[in-house]
Amino acid sequence: MKPKLVTYFRVSTQGQKEDDTIQRQIMTFELQWTVLSKSFELYERVPGGRQEDHYFKDEGYNLEEWKVDTDFHRLMMLIQTECVDAIYVDEENRLFRARSREFRGRVLDLIEQNGVRVITKNGEVSTGSLAMEIVSAVGADDKRAMLRKCHEAKITRLASEGRPPTGRAPFGLHWNKKEKRWELVPEEAHIIRCAVGLSIGKIYEDMPDGMKGLIELRPGGLPDKEVAQALTNAGFTKRITTRSISHGIDYSGVKAIFASDTYRGKIIFKLKKADQVGNPKFKNGKEQRLSYEVSVPRILSDEDWDNLCFKRNQRRKWAKRNVQHEYLCKDLLVCSTCEVPLAARPKDTERFLKREKRLVRYPPTLYYTCARKQKTSGFRCSANKCHSAPLLDDLVWRKISELLESPKRLLDLHAKHMESSENLARVERLHSAVESLRTQLVKLQSISAKLAANVGTGKISLEDYEVATIENKTTQARIKSEIHATGEALRNYGRDQSSALSLVQKSTAMVQHASFQEKRDLLLAIISMIKVSPDGEIDVLIKGGISLQI
Repeated sequence: MKPKLVTYFRVSTQGQKEDDTIQRQIMTFELQWTVLSKSFELYERVPGGRQEDHYFKDEGYNLEEWKVDTDFHRLMMLIQTECVDAIYVDEENRLFRARSREFRGRVLDLIEQNGVRVITKNGEVSTGSLAMEIVSAVGADDKRAMLRKCHEAKITRLASEGRPPTGRAPFGLHWNKKEKRWELVPEEAHIIRCAVGLSIGKIYEDMPDGMKGLIELRPGGLPDKEVAQALTNAGFTKRITTRSISHGIDYSGVKAIFASDTYRGKIIFKLKKADQVGNPKFKNGKEQRLSYEVSVPRILSDEDWDNLCFKRNQRRKWAKRNVQHEYLCKDLLVCSTCEVPLAARPKDTERFLKREKRLVRYPPTLYYTCARKQKTSGFRCSANKCHSAPLLDDLVWRKISELLESPKRLLDLHAKHMESSENLARVERLHSAVESLRTQLVKLQSISAKLAANVGTGKISLEDYEVATIENKTTQARIKSEIHATGEALRNYGRDQSSALSLVQKSTAMVQHASFQEKRDLLLAIISMIKVSPDGEIDVLIKGGISLQI
């Protein structure tokens, strides 16, 4: 005869009861039962009942006191009066989470005296492990309660006194513990005003004369790196302690100053609710935070702060990027393996000459490579070969210049392409796609009329009619968008061909003496895509569908 197994499932709070989280424990047991049934027989609480009728369950019971109207009490009485060999629980703390030492000792004594085994989803638990679980559960609860009390004290002091919840105050401000109020740090507030004045081109009265002269020369303001250099040249230093060494304000220090919105007379602290501290349900950004606004001495006006944000955004938008190297085919090249644009990158090379004892820097090697090669995370492309940028640019320009110098050849290619079976099949596919989409749209419109008739005669409910109508309208909008896109593709197909041909005929005279920018403008106007394979094969696709192999 197999030993008898009793199951017990419990959740502690009413919130868990409303969320029906006890079903997770039951589902875990039912998956485990396929293995446990070979060694145990389930105790029949209700003779002839279903399997779920034999479970002992408590919802919203946290073991703070021994209640006789709970399944926990009935389970403890059962192991004393009947032959029960084992108890299954999801985790050990389902039996030993109580804070009372007397309660925990009573449960452990009943289990040990009656020789009952405790089985969890991770296997059988020994008596020594149960004792350690009791200690750890109590320690975790005590720690959680202490953390919540400390968090409540932080919120109380912040709301009543304005005391910061963390020890470090924002740059330019200081919390006076004795007088319990915020104060300005004059030296740091002076640095903030000087940095903002340099960035927006405004002169403050307490600025050094050298900075005033610099602003008069640059009334539009300076970028962040030049602001950092000007502050360092004027002798300003970061916030330091008595032990640290004084040093200037670098670029990252200026960025940190401009990133903090604490200079306009208020600071907003966002703290999570006290009952969420230590709760695993509110982890990884799921916590609900409350905002507390604290008044502090003002350093900047709202107008100056808004002007600072606007000018820095404008500089970031129009900043020159990657202007030190020239890539003729950039933004046109595509990886033939994954169809992701190729990235243009330089590689600086240097070598130490031992005999001459000096470091030699060589000109950078410019190359194109797939932006999703194997070294990057996420999707990885197998085409990890790099292509020489000067060589590839030269091959493409030489091929395009040949076409530009002999427009007749391009016209012949165009005529051949228009008569090719691939081109005719593509145009036919586009036309058939439009006809098919229009047929689907007519069917959906007829279905919409039938739905209105059915709801009028009472064949379907108003709720079902609303759901079906929303789905029908969504599908109609999608099909109309596809019809428009396909029609545009047909119109652009001929338009791209004619525009590319006319541009080639106009540009024949400027091929020999074209500058880099003129060459790049021509390529962008004529070419729609250049596919590059890992083996070095180049397929240039002219706008309109003409393909050139290099």
